[in-house]
Amino acid sequence: MLRINHRFSQVDDGPIFLGFANISIGNNIESKIVYGETGTIGFTMYDSTDPAVPSLTVAYHYAGNKDMNGSTVDPGHTLSINPILGFAINN
Repeated sequence: MLRINHRFSQVDDGPIFLGFANISIGNNIESKIVYGETGTIGFTMYDSTDPAVPSLTVAYHYAGNKDMNGSTVDPGHTLSINPILGFAINN
């Protein structure tokens, strides 16, 4: 898997925006290696407002059609939205 990450904002500018992209180098399907047929692109945003640390990750996963047992299988694509609320505990 090849992954690229990029920070779009600096720490002191408020919320932090991180982007990412993944591509599968190779998948083993029925003892056959296929290349570059799946990938994910998305971003994560988080902010620290003591003691709460809200974050949100949004990603789109592409999965190409697979030829299995003489037929074509469409595994589908996925859009995920993951909100999280964390808490920082300070002494």
